[in-house]
Amino acid sequence: TAWTDCASSPSFQWSMGDGAVFSSQGISYQYDSAGVYTLSLSIGGQCGGVATVTATVTVSGTSATGGAVQPAGLFSIFPNPASGQVFFASQTPLSGAVGIKLYTATGSVVAQRKNGQWGGSASLDLGHVPAGLYFYAIEVEGQAVQQGKLVVGR
Repeated sequence: TAWTDCASSPSFQWSMGDGAVFSSQGISYQYDSAGVYTLSLSIGGQCGGVATVTATVTVSGTSATGGAVQPAGLFSIFPNPASGQVFFASQTPLSGAVGIKLYTATGSVVAQRKNGQWGGSASLDLGHVPAGLYFYAIEVEGQAVQQGKLVVGR
């Protein structure tokens, strides 16, 4: 899942690195096979002419759902925006180790909950995390199941 927060721009061009191209502000996409792909987004308009950003995506195996995109809502995240703590709760029973990481836009980990047995909910302490936009990733048994945005405020 990828997105941009520049909603006022009149044009978006996503290139997924495997021939797929999209022109919406945000997308969800699943690659058909393992490999290394170069993802790019070009934004035109009020964000300043045309700007392009690229990222390398490594797909190393099958998804945690056996090939299907995981439906949104396996986990609820609250509050969002958050300040002191953020809570993650599963909507369905889970067995196995669950890990949660909070990343900056450049990919640096700023907070994490190491893989551990899941009791239905968990929290991350945000006391040391500066205000801003972050990205979370949740893994079950080492397989990514949900990603999203988290706003930290003060």
